[in-house]
Parts: sequence; C-alpha cells; structure tokens
Amino acid sequence: HPTKGEHYLVYMVNSGYSTEVNLFHEKFPEQKLHCFWDKKDMPETYEVDNNLTYHQLNDEEFIDKMANCQGYVTTAGFESVCEAMYLGKPVLMVPVEGHYEQACNAVDARKAGAGIHSERFDIGQLRDYIPNHEDVQTKFRTWADQSGDIFLNELT
Repeated sequence: HPTKGEHYLVYMVNSGYSTEVNLFHEKFPEQKLHCFWDKKDMPETYEVDNNLTYHQLNDEEFIDKMANCQGYVTTAGFESVCEAMYLGKPVLMVPVEGHYEQACNAVDARKAGAGIHSERFDIGQLRDYIPNHEDVQTKFRTWADQSGDIFLNELT
C-alpha cells in the first residue's frame, strides 16, 4: 500500500545527473533523497549522509521506495512514470536530451496529471510543485484497470 513518505525518489540513467542531485542536497540538506543509478564502480548502497543515499538498480527496493516516496524524479521513460501515477506520486520528468520519444512522453504525462517536466534534474522544481499537485491516482487507476476493455472495444 502506498504511503506519502518523507523522501524523494530519483532514478538516473546517467550517473552524471548526480551533480545536480548533490547541488540540491547542499541547498536542502534536510530533504531525504533515495537515488537509483547504474554506476558500476560504486557499492550496492552509497550513503553520503543520513538524507542522501545512492542505490544500485534493484527492482524490488526501487518499487518499495516509490510506494513510500513523497515525489519522484526521473527521465521521461514511460513505465516508471505510469507506476508513479498509479501510486499517486507527483513526478518531475527530465527527458534525455535528443530523445524525441521522451520529450513527447513528458508533455503527454504532464497533460495527464503526472506532474511537471524540465530540462534539468532540478529537484527544487518538484519541491515547489508538490503542494499544488492535483492527485490523479483514482482517475488513473480506474483508467488503467479498464484499459484492457477499452482497448478491446476500440478493436471491435
């Protein structure tokens, strides 16, 4: 069962985004951050301090952290943004530069109520957005749960 936890969840396909995460952490050290990356030369879990932890990719731990996060920062891939919407989590989407599909995903997800998009991993934007986020979880879950029937109706 999802809960509104204290941490923001961050998913980085490019470990270079950690620079922006670290800058946010310097400005707001009280904000708890759990970040997932694929940085092979780092340990399974790298705890910078009590409020900033980097994790190697791990599906189960990631979903657990998502279910209990306050907000989610990610690139604009499709699957995890939908998971966040299903769990009622506001999202900051940062399309990977030069990926047209991700740019389209970000615009579409924003229009569907997932959250906001940006060109940078500026977690401060998510922090400012969350108090104004309109929760679309119930509407999205209803749509997702009926999607099979909707799809079949369109085919017939």
